[in-house]
Amino acid sequence: MRAWFLGSACALGLILSFYTSTVRHFGWYFTALSIFHWGEYYITAVTNPRSLTLESYLLDHSREYKVAAAASWLEFFTEWLIFPGKAHCVTGYNKKYHGIE
Repeated sequence: MRAWFLGSACALGLILSFYTSTVRHFGWYFTALSIFHWGEYYITAVTNPRSLTLESYLLDHSREYKVAAAASWLEFFTEWLIFPGKAHCVTGYNKKYHGIE
């Protein structure tokens, strides 16, 4: 079930990245986040299969992790609603700083 969820999250992220212009950066973030969690499981499976459990996906990492993730989503969508014409990116990349705007 968790693998299906991560695959669906990755697919949703790619759809948002390629087929929307307003939340493109969030789509890439969502894709990277799902690949990260799947990768944690895969690396554990390859390097230490005896300790492999469903918890190896790290989806239930900690309360602080969940709060940080929710805060980043809230920040993105708050900016998206308040400043709909601005470039939104969690990495700080902005086209106007690179003369592309």
